Amino acid sequence: MQAATNTRKICIHCGTLFQPTSQRPNFCCAGCQFVHDLIAKNGLGQFYELQEGGVQPVKSRVFQKRDYTWLEELAQIAERESVGSLHLDLQGPRDKAENIAEMAIELSSDIVS
Repeated sequence: MQAATNTRKICIHCGTLFQPTSQRPNFCCAGCQFVHDLIAKNGLGQFYELQEGGVQPVKSRVFQKRDYTWLEELAQIAERESVGSLHLDLQGPRDKAENIAEMAIELSSDIVS
């Protein structure tokens, strides 16, 4: 295991400068580590090659205010209906897209159960 140092490093997911720790020597936060591991585990490492100027840090996007009023009518319909649907537009290698679709189906069945 790599020991943490007092020097700042650049997160290998989002490019943010951070102080490494022994638990996360290469990532600024658990979110970046999780997303990077998910991308790598599913063979989607080309994601990083396609990024120009890096990936925006996860933590800054999470706290941005958003207008969700457009969802109110859809939420009311979903509450009245007993059956829902999920539409995915997946791009990339077919086998990886199918793998992601299968994961989404598994997740949705867990939610319904």
